[in-house]
Amino acid sequence: MSYQDLFFLSEDLTLDLQDFLNYFEDTYIGRLRASGVRANPKFAVELWNMDSRTDHAMLRSNNHVEGKLKTEESSLQLDLAAINAGQEAKIQQKRYADHNKRLINLIKYPHPNIEQQIAATAHNIHL
Repeated sequence: MSYQDLFFLSEDLTLDLQDFLNYFEDTYIGRLRASGVRANPKFAVELWNMDSRTDHAMLRSNNHVEGKLKTEESSLQLDLAAINAGQEAKIQQKRYADHNKRLINLIKYPHPNIEQQIAATAHNIHL
């Protein structure tokens, strides 16, 4: 699934969804100039893109859990200190491990149809 795929669907979008697409393009992708080169977005792709972090099973966060991030980081540091002291590592809960596997599979093996990819991705997002 790419932004270009979503852009081609934009002709069929309602005004609200078109407004969102415009916002997303200006903020995260950069508006396409007449020269064919994109303007710099408000936020660099490296700042917000979670594909590589998900693909490598690294920690990632969403806006609704930013407050929890510091707690998670502290817990992780304590766990690492315990492992370095010779204690056994904690096993990740099965539901979180399964959730991570599903997200990794969606990135590595995307659906051929963008609508299916969006639906599958949405199914794995819990707000």
